[in-house]
Amino acid sequence: MSELAGKTALIVGADDIGRGIAKRFTRAGASVSVSDDALSAVADILVINMLGAPAVGPLEAQADAAFAEALNRVTASAALMRAALPTMRDRGAGRIILVGH
Repeated sequence: MSELAGKTALIVGADDIGRGIAKRFTRAGASVSVSDDALSAVADILVINMLGAPAVGPLEAQADAAFAEALNRVTASAALMRAALPTMRDRGAGRIILVGH
């Protein structure tokens, strides 16, 4: 039996890393959904693959827009976690994994 058999996983952030995580979870037996917007989804495992730092380079060269984008990703990640937690608590289990790159 696979280690994630019977579990549902939601991967938010469908870039190459997100797709790779989805493939690994599928091979481990989970039922996987990949999305870029999933506030109402219910899953045993929530992977938020959308955290990241502003562009690489000297701090003084970073535009305010890059920092605003990073803060928006953090805010969206917090909203996803808040949406997922009540159902996970009701079920008595759940996992949230944050991926930053």
